[in-house]
Amino acid sequence: MTTTFAPDDPVVTGIGVVSPRGSAAGTPWFDYRTELGRRGYKYFPPACHYLLAAARRAVADAGGPPNCASSLRSAAVGTNSAGSVWHSEMDRTIVGAGAHELSPMTATFFSINLVAGQLAIEHELTAFTLTFTSPHVAGVEALHVGALSLTPERARWMLVGATEGPVDEDEPGAARSEEGSVVLVVEPAGLAAARGAGWYGRCASVSGFLPPDEADSDRAGELLGRLGVRDAAVPVGVVVDDSRVGRAVRRALGPETAVVAARSGCLEPMVQVAAGLMDGPPVSLCVAASSAGNIVVTRIERTLPVS
Repeated sequence: MTTTFAPDDPVVTGIGVVSPRGSAAGTPWFDYRTELGRRGYKYFPPACHYLLAAARRAVADAGGPPNCASSLRSAAVGTNSAGSVWHSEMDRTIVGAGAHELSPMTATFFSINLVAGQLAIEHELTAFTLTFTSPHVAGVEALHVGALSLTPERARWMLVGATEGPVDEDEPGAARSEEGSVVLVVEPAGLAAARGAGWYGRCASVSGFLPPDEADSDRAGELLGRLGVRDAAVPVGVVVDDSRVGRAVRRALGPETAVVAARSGCLEPMVQVAAGLMDGPPVSLCVAASSAGNIVVTRIERTLPVS
């Protein structure tokens, strides 16, 4: 499919995925020293390692760094459990021995914003850096807000993605942990074309809210229609849990819809978006919902630039 984009239309020019999928069970699947270097990264949380590695892959896939100034480069990152293990270890240290026993090398990561902050440092992103933490949908929320922010007045080049680390074994959801990262390079079509870059297509997210205590298939169907789920000919993938909201969304979309069970983090919807851009149908939708009522619909258009 060939589509002509307006110069300011945001397109995805690079994709980076770091995931244990396909690795043999029980074998190492990621080594930060190989991906990032042997020095300078030892004390970063695993989710930060994954994010930096996925971003490097995405930038290389996009043809390298952008030509624009650092003041026009930005990032939007979603995560639910990037700091779970570290935060729990800090809590146990403070309760058991006192705050004075916290390591100064790791204590700074009490702030979840520092995961994306490292991304900003490495890629000289000084326009802005945003972190989203809504359960299950934080990654696609980052995609939504990131696209809205890609304007001449705010930013011209963005890294948008999600990253997750393991959930601490003492925390709810530990058995459903997910690890890895997905990062997309998003920039205006005109700027991408000017530097000779191709693109996978474009994706745009819209969000809504379904109150959990009012969630049923009728209300879910009405909301999904307002969010763009209208054409029966467009394939729909769904990432939901087994909550009242998740069940209402599944029933509203019908038994033919492909459903992936949501895990503890927000990575799976971004995995689905990346797969749709790389190897999906010309147009598809990804629906992600959380038990809290947040619903995000992402329209994925897998296209090629006009030659």
